[in-house]
Amino acid sequence: MKFLDIKQTTKDLLRVTLLGCLISCSRFPYQGVVEESEKYLKISHSEAFKKISMGEDSFQYVSLGNEKGPLVVLVHGSPGGWGAFAHLYKDPELLDKVQLVTFDRLGYGENNPGTPALKLEDQATIAKSLIRKYLTKDRKLIVLGHSYGGPVATKIVSQFRDKTHRLILVAASMSPKLEEELWYQSLGKQRLIRWMIPSFLDVCNREIIALKVELKKLEKQYPMTVPTTIIHGKKDQLVPFGNVDYIKKHFTSSKLIVNDHMGHFVPWAFPQLLINEIKEASD
Repeated sequence: MKFLDIKQTTKDLLRVTLLGCLISCSRFPYQGVVEESEKYLKISHSEAFKKISMGEDSFQYVSLGNEKGPLVVLVHGSPGGWGAFAHLYKDPELLDKVQLVTFDRLGYGENNPGTPALKLEDQATIAKSLIRKYLTKDRKLIVLGHSYGGPVATKIVSQFRDKTHRLILVAASMSPKLEEELWYQSLGKQRLIRWMIPSFLDVCNREIIALKVELKKLEKQYPMTVPTTIIHGKKDQLVPFGNVDYIKKHFTSSKLIVNDHMGHFVPWAFPQLLINEIKEASD
């Protein structure tokens, strides 16, 4: 019997390892765009990479653009990093108009890699410090979040309601009822499995599993009256389209942009859609 258990465990381990490889290598088709854009930014605009101190810790962020224009805070999904928005920094017209600020969320990249921050309140801390650093009385604040970054962006805005000009939710996971723990997520949180998979996938898995409870907490802060743009594709296979109805129910001032052919990877497949929305919100 013990031999059979070990055999089954080995199969499960191999299956999860394979799953990790598929997620990291196959399910994200825009890795080349991210890497090329990151390289461009590091070479052409090394001054964009900065550090902000928070207590005894310091965190990396990326800031470039017009520091007298609207402040645009970009929050990536799960997994991810600042490079998720690096290609937007290549648009000179956008940079003439606004200041783009993004960062690795806690658990990724340069900011506490491998150690997940499971509470939305904790995930919002870097952004809140950056907003306090850059946002002056006369500047507009625009916050954009993609996927898991949507709830984080909403948490940020909930604490800057009177200062936020626009919240942009892109393929955002917002409905607690639509967050269900899948079999491979349950398997992936086991200690032995966590030891075998890449740390960024472990962080991703753990924060997504915790999201349902966090969304229920966030729901207590609704209704959200900040003007909000909802961008979602009907072919999104990672974040159900049903999130759109949930957002419309709890966000009282919303604009809806729906594309029948758009999937989950909106920032890379339809970057101009994000750029146009940021420009419109900054006018």
